[in-house]
Amino acid sequence: MANLKPAPQHLLIGLTGNIGCGKSLVRQMLEHLGALGVDADWLTRQASSQGAPGYERIVARFGKSLLDKNGEINRQRLGDQVFSDPAALADLENILHPFASAATRRIAARSLLPVVVIEAIKVLESDLAEQCQCIWVVDADPQTLYQRLERTRSMSHAQVDARLAQQTPAAQMKERADVVIDNSGDIASTWEQVRTAWQALPQPDWNPAPFRALQEQVHLLPVDEASLDQVRGFLRAQPDSLPALFLAAQQTDMPAPGIQNDMLLRDMLRFYFSAAQKDELAIWKREGFACQLGGYQFADRSSGEKLESLIKGIEALNAYYLCGQMSLPARREHAPMLARLGYEIHQGPLEHLKLAQKAGYNLYSKSNPDLLSLF
Repeated sequence: MANLKPAPQHLLIGLTGNIGCGKSLVRQMLEHLGALGVDADWLTRQASSQGAPGYERIVARFGKSLLDKNGEINRQRLGDQVFSDPAALADLENILHPFASAATRRIAARSLLPVVVIEAIKVLESDLAEQCQCIWVVDADPQTLYQRLERTRSMSHAQVDARLAQQTPAAQMKERADVVIDNSGDIASTWEQVRTAWQALPQPDWNPAPFRALQEQVHLLPVDEASLDQVRGFLRAQPDSLPALFLAAQQTDMPAPGIQNDMLLRDMLRFYFSAAQKDELAIWKREGFACQLGGYQFADRSSGEKLESLIKGIEALNAYYLCGQMSLPARREHAPMLARLGYEIHQGPLEHLKLAQKAGYNLYSKSNPDLLSLF
């Protein structure tokens, strides 16, 4: 980070749409195209965690009955309160929105990438809209919304109606949109809409060469048919590999196997895939400002040099996304190399990385002392 400077100018896209429309997937698509994504909902979660500035105010307003056994705010309980009471929802938004707005300003100012995408349900109803030069609205037909939310969040028809009643109607959002993405169809259709709209954006005054060089250094696979075929072939040939296990652990919201076309395309847009050759594969993902190298396999399974090179490349590429933390599973014999790179054995829970419990692997993590201060 020390030798990298923020982009000279930033184009801010406000990405919005109602619950279940697929905003997060569209944000991930834009990140693949070269944007820095900011999930405002993630920011509000950080602002309401223990020790953050919104925590005490929320507990004071809504009561200690919201807290779980660890003292954190249970978001399900909080949601049950506010989504049935417009006044309570307004109070919560008045607490959290100023923190999210201030954090997005800091993030955008520090971004090394010239395009910053702010994803939020209420971009248009808050001062986030004032920060954005372009508004994108993601929409989906009602039947798709209900089916998607029933499958992914186990929400009933009545629960979806209650959430939508608290949100601006999609038709009103689209009236103010510069770009509308219809996410009612398959993922390939949505991906094509996003790519077309991206290509129509003003060209930033920015030199992308170093960024592209890092993508090549980690052998980042583009999201196209050739890469889909390559990944599909790897997964079929090596179903017990770490990459295959990692993907299988992510398939909790769709019943189909991960090698089917639309699901594999979704995975390639949710995560990042790299491969120096066809019998190798590495997968990582970003969430907030942390990165997880979920699974990797090289032609030479004991190749510590390849793992070290991959980690260094991902770390350098992650600097463009302001990532301050990285975690990965690794064989125990790689511990000395990881220690030299600043990684320690992760002492926290492993629920988010079940495959780390595979025999012979530990979970390692590293935090950057220059971790972005949001609040």
